[in-house]
Amino acid sequence: MKLYRMYKVQATAGSTAPTGQCSLFYDIIESKAFLFMERVWVTKMQKEMDLAKRAKVIEWLKTEVLDHVSRLFKSLWEGSTTRVVDSLSSLIVSSYILGRRLGVPYKELDDSILEKLKKHKQEGHQLEDWYQDISALEEHLRKR
Repeated sequence: MKLYRMYKVQATAGSTAPTGQCSLFYDIIESKAFLFMERVWVTKMQKEMDLAKRAKVIEWLKTEVLDHVSRLFKSLWEGSTTRVVDSLSSLIVSSYILGRRLGVPYKELDDSILEKLKKHKQEGHQLEDWYQDISALEEHLRKR
């Protein structure tokens, strides 16, 4: 910015127009141009950093999902009901948040789950035929 001002003072010194007005006018124009360029650069850097941050969060959430699956298997092996419930709930929460980070709204995910349950019911899924699990889950989700 100071280099611009020095240049303008030298360039306008031989001018027939009043020096103070021209210098001020050019300083204002260059200040706005400089600020605009600075904002564009900062905005571009922020977008790049935000993109990298989003990618890192998505990768982290993917590892969280795998971690919760492994904890679920371990808790099933140990026979701990408390840990099974904790692992399942953590897996569901991580899946919802991963979906959101990937651009899937919670409502859309809920609707997709209900649609999948409806499809399984219509196709005569074994869990539906044997235990009516799919109908029970569909009813539970619709009530909330």
